Amino acid sequence: MQVTKVVGIKGVLVSLFFLLAACQGQNTDLVATKLIDAAKSQRPPTPSPTPDQGPGPTGKSNAKVIFKNPLYRSPQTSGYVLRSNSQGQYSVTPSSAINYDHLLIDVEITETRNGLLENQDFSVLTETANGQGQMINSGLQRAKPDAQGRWLFSSVGDSHRRLGQLMAYYWIHSQKQAFEGILPNSWHCKQRGIKVYSSCYDINGSFSQSQGLGPNAFWAGSDANLVCMSYLGPFESSYDASVYDHEMGHANIDYGTNGQIVQGRNYGVGCRFSRSALCCSSADGCAGAINEGQADVHSYIVFNSGALGEFFTNTSAGLEGRNAELNGNLTAQAMFNGTAIDPASQQAYGQYGPEIHLMGGVWGAAWWTLRNRIGSKNADKIFLAHLELLTGNDSFKTALGVILTAHDQLLNQGNLIQNFRSDITASFSKHGIVQ
Repeated sequence: MQVTKVVGIKGVLVSLFFLLAACQGQNTDLVATKLIDAAKSQRPPTPSPTPDQGPGPTGKSNAKVIFKNPLYRSPQTSGYVLRSNSQGQYSVTPSSAINYDHLLIDVEITETRNGLLENQDFSVLTETANGQGQMINSGLQRAKPDAQGRWLFSSVGDSHRRLGQLMAYYWIHSQKQAFEGILPNSWHCKQRGIKVYSSCYDINGSFSQSQGLGPNAFWAGSDANLVCMSYLGPFESSYDASVYDHEMGHANIDYGTNGQIVQGRNYGVGCRFSRSALCCSSADGCAGAINEGQADVHSYIVFNSGALGEFFTNTSAGLEGRNAELNGNLTAQAMFNGTAIDPASQQAYGQYGPEIHLMGGVWGAAWWTLRNRIGSKNADKIFLAHLELLTGNDSFKTALGVILTAHDQLLNQGNLIQNFRSDITASFSKHGIVQ
């Protein structure tokens, strides 16, 4: 029997975020002391498009999920508090499951096979990683529909974590449907058989400790061909759909470029503050930052929201430095210099500014600016068209050239209603990205 390993031959782990506080030797508290009211005020009461207004292609409902994540759906909702001690061990509060069932909405689950949450593109699996990175039996049962074909699960009282499994399947499949509707053949994960482990590793487990992961999620590269989500007690990262849509963004560009996005001289260099982190070597960015930023945009498109990871951080602002709705004036130079101010903490990023996830926040913000300028329909089409043209040698400057090339190709094919070159250059210039 073939044993699945979390780290493939290339050893690529493209993670959701980097725990900056852990690098500083501080106790990591993933709960902000203050919710960001600005993020709430910019958010529409009901995101659009929304499954409430047509749960599936037939208009029928056979399942219930949470839109994006519990804190996005209801910003006043309480989430889980994750804290670490000086030994890197985490605790979760509360220690019992929070009931989110009142946030469930009607949707339609389609294109499954064998009565399971799987299809030719991906399968949602329940194995967990042991200390050696091998996927072993977790004892969790894979979700199945009831006798009436309904996928109905609760956020409490289910030891098999089936709502998290369902969330993963529905929102990844929704990503595919959204992208194929915007630009045919732009979802490069088709027929790849990707393994999505909705409860991949225990945050306090030996695998997490050996890899220095903590609360996180990652795409393990095309060799391992898997997405890995973390959990701790009642906390399940699989309740945050923005997270695995981000990770599937890494998978999408990985397959779209035949792995070229992670191969090249400009993916990133070792950071001064941590050997395990990657940084850009200049304010012109690097392919690692482009990869992280574009993965964020994968979530923007599905949810029409410029934040991600709200459930991870238990804040409406989401992941540090990554809220495009709050980063309207963020520039690449300011982030690289560390003088940019985090909207959540009101503190400068300092020495961590060049880190690829934070620099990726600049790249994502530029795309959000473009979406607001020319409309999501046009911006998203250009975004999806440019992905397969990127490489691991790209910087922000060269990647902007790639975007313009993709734009011109779409325009010549009659796939754009007008010329948006000046809008593209103006949007990226606002964030300090110029040719």
